[in-house]
Amino acid sequence: MHLPIIYKFFKDIPNDRITLVVKGLEECYDISHVAWFDLKEKIKDAWKRYKYHLNATLIEGNNPGDVKASPTPEFDPREDWVKFVDYCNSEKFLAKSKRNKENRAKLIASCTLGRTSMPITRHKLAEERGVIDEEIGRVEVHIPAYTKKDKTIQCPDVIAELQNTMQKNPKNIRMGPNDVISKKFGKERKGGTRGMGAIISISLVEKVGHIVNENEDLRYDNNELKSAIEKLRKDLDALTKYVANIPVRHLIRFFFRS
Repeated sequence: MHLPIIYKFFKDIPNDRITLVVKGLEECYDISHVAWFDLKEKIKDAWKRYKYHLNATLIEGNNPGDVKASPTPEFDPREDWVKFVDYCNSEKFLAKSKRNKENRAKLIASCTLGRTSMPITRHKLAEERGVIDEEIGRVEVHIPAYTKKDKTIQCPDVIAELQNTMQKNPKNIRMGPNDVISKKFGKERKGGTRGMGAIISISLVEKVGHIVNENEDLRYDNNELKSAIEKLRKDLDALTKYVANIPVRHLIRFFFRS
């Protein structure tokens, strides 16, 4: 409603328009915990998906004149709609679309998550295992992200190597600048940061790498401490039940002997 479709790039949209979107979101949802750069990236993705939807369903394959004469989409002024139709039929746009389709066809292994993001996949895995999200490493999310619906694993040799590394050193599943995904795909810009969130680049990860490692070490130690406390609690409960079942006369005899 507030983001015009006539702009080629998200960066060209006036800030006051984006502010209107944020205000609308704040009226409907509690987004106080969402980082600004992450929120902005999600707004950008929604805007791009909307434009793609308009082109794929209303423009592509149809006569431009008929499309312009038809009713405009609900949230778009007619003037903007006409400009958008002209742009989607321009030689530059069509050439770009053709090139993108050819590049996608060359992909050896494409992500199978669709619109489901890596963080959501990570959360679902955590729910299935009954653990917190932080217990699920980036490697564990990477595997289902490249497994098809029929359970066919793309690039099985790569997946096997990741699984083997995880078994040898469980700490390598942890997310960070030196995790197994970074080591395997470190030379690929997207592959080296995939699953870490929006706007995360290799240079940024390198700058805050020591903080990430420290936090991961603290989390690992904290989990071990929680496990030890849980074991002690179970042992104490078992001892309490055992003592409660001992006849009183035996306890008295025991104390007198002591």
